Amino acid sequence: MSRRTAMALLLLANALWGASYLAARVALNTLPPPLMGALRFSIASLLLWPLLLLARARWSGNPRRAAPWRVQRTDFPRLLGLGLLGVAVNHLVTTWGQSLTTATDAALLIVSEVIFTSLLAARVHRERLGRWKRVSVIVGTAGVTALVLGNRGGRGGGGLARVAGDGLIMAGLFAESVYTVLGVGLARKYGPVALLALVYAASLIVWLPTLTWYAVGGHFPPVGLAAAGGVLYLALANSLLCPLIWFKVLPHWGSNMGAISLLAQPLVGAILGVGVLHEPLTPGVAAGGCLVMLALYLGSLADRSMPADPGRGRGISLQPAPGRAALPPVRTQVMERRGSSSCALLCRLTP
Repeated sequence: MSRRTAMALLLLANALWGASYLAARVALNTLPPPLMGALRFSIASLLLWPLLLLARARWSGNPRRAAPWRVQRTDFPRLLGLGLLGVAVNHLVTTWGQSLTTATDAALLIVSEVIFTSLLAARVHRERLGRWKRVSVIVGTAGVTALVLGNRGGRGGGGLARVAGDGLIMAGLFAESVYTVLGVGLARKYGPVALLALVYAASLIVWLPTLTWYAVGGHFPPVGLAAAGGVLYLALANSLLCPLIWFKVLPHWGSNMGAISLLAQPLVGAILGVGVLHEPLTPGVAAGGCLVMLALYLGSLADRSMPADPGRGRGISLQPAPGRAALPPVRTQVMERRGSSSCALLCRLTP
């Protein structure tokens, strides 16, 4: 895969992720947040597990990676916690916030996840924040502050409800960051796609009773084509296609390219929010958006200053092909050397 193709695929994935804010906003016009999450992750889990079963040869040919259907007993509590915190709680809090604020705000607030993940990695794993990373955190914090406080007066609609929605989204992103940092070890053990399937399955503890309550209790609202399309987009594009693209490209090209491509996500989300949903472009949104984009760019500079991934650009994967000997340790330890914040970007554990 050429560098141009790899970047095009990563930009496509982030553009699709950026469009998810529009899809979620459309679906939330009809569906309550718990029902939307239950439908989205039930569909995604139902489709992801057959794909993993079809790829059983990947695990049988890789003795260093545990098969997802052979989970060690000691990993069950962590997987359950990640499924509840990183999927169920994160989704419920975030979508509740999206129902109160705009798709534009939700897209731009993605920088909060970068800030939280960097700070948590420094705290939990004692990672050193480099110069560009520190500047990125400061600029991102200023962007979030401008974005949230700029909506306080209610210019362009929303007022305090919009501020509360922004706060809920940041709370959900914090839960997502905790999930990402704490799940890095499991991602190395089972592989990011398998871990995604496992935490989706763990989150069904919340989603299946939710679906049952809405269906049996007569609380299921009429679902139009727009809401159904929004849920299917979130399940198929957001929770399946985009992660599969991400996992296919980044083990070969490294987190540097992934960090740069992240710029597409808030940009597409904000453009769709303003252009399609006709959300107001207030001075606070404009200033906050510019600072968010700058923070993400500075974060990519921080990643570029780290040691290059061995084999990047030469099509060398971090896991061996079936039937072949394991790669030298220096290549299999790339993520450990680059730290958990870069590993989190590489694994993209978030749904």
